Amino acid sequence: MPLNLNIIGGAPRSGTTLLQAVLSQARGAAPLLGEARFLKHLLGFCREVHNTWDDDSHYYFSSRADAIRIAQAATDKLFDELAVRYNATSVAVKSPELTQWPEELHMILPTARKYVVLRDPRDVMALQWAATERELNGGFSPTMVDEELLKVVDPADERGVVPELSFEIVRALTEKFLSYYPLELLSDWTRVSYESLVRTPSETVAYLERQSSLALDYDPATEWKNVEFDFLRESQSAEGAWHSEHWGRPMTQERIGVHRETLSLKHAKWIQERCSDYLTEWEDSQILSANY
Repeated sequence: MPLNLNIIGGAPRSGTTLLQAVLSQARGAAPLLGEARFLKHLLGFCREVHNTWDDDSHYYFSSRADAIRIAQAATDKLFDELAVRYNATSVAVKSPELTQWPEELHMILPTARKYVVLRDPRDVMALQWAATERELNGGFSPTMVDEELLKVVDPADERGVVPELSFEIVRALTEKFLSYYPLELLSDWTRVSYESLVRTPSETVAYLERQSSLALDYDPATEWKNVEFDFLRESQSAEGAWHSEHWGRPMTQERIGVHRETLSLKHAKWIQERCSDYLTEWEDSQILSANY
C-alpha cells in the first residue's frame, strides 16, 4: 500500500503542531514527530541546481530533471524507511519553512498531501513576540527578529532589559509572517483554519478526513496520543522558548484573541491592512471546514 504522506506548513505559532497531532491519530499512522527541518535542505538542493545550472550544475547532472530524480529518490527512501521504522501506513511531518518552497515540494513530492495552517495574524504575532521575549530572557538569539533591529529600536541596558514591541518590530514580524504564505501556495494547498479546528473540531476533523483519506481517531477533549517527540527534553534547550503550555493537552479556545493582551490597537490595525490578501484566504478557510 502506498504511503499516505502529509506535509504541513504555516507560520510559527499558527497551529502546525496541533494539526500534525490530529493527522497522527489515524490508525496505522506514524507517531507525532519533531520538526522536519532537514526537508528544506533537500528542497534547497533543487533550487540551487536550477539557479546555478549555467555556471556549475550542468557539469554534475545531465539535466535538471536528473537532479530532481535524485532528490525524489532521496525523499522516497527517507519516508519509506520512516514508515518501516514505525510500521506506519501514513506519516504527517511539519516545519514552517516548508511553505517557502512550494515549487520544489511539488517537484520532489508530487503525490504528498500538503496543508497550510491559517490563523489570525494578530494572534500569531503576539505569540511570536512572547516567544521572542522568552528567548531574550533566556540569553538566546531571537528566531523571528533580527538582533540588530532590536538594538537599534530599543537597546537593552546593562541589566538585559527586553525591548518593547515597537512598530518597527511589528513590521518585521509581519513581513516574516507573510513569507510563510505565498499566494500561489494558498490556492494549491489544503487550507486549515486554526480557529475552526479549536472551535468546531468535529466538523474540521471531518473536513480533514475527506482531504487526507484517513480515518482520524482524534478526541479534542483528551491529551494527545501516539506521540514520539520528547517534549520535556527539548524544553531544556533554546527550543523551550517556543513550546506552549498547551502542548499535548486537550483543545482549547483560550488563545483566540490573545493579541489584545500584547498589541496596541494601532499595531493590530496595521497588521490587518498589511495582511488583507491573507485575511481573505483565512476567512475562506473557515468556511471550507464549516461545510463538512
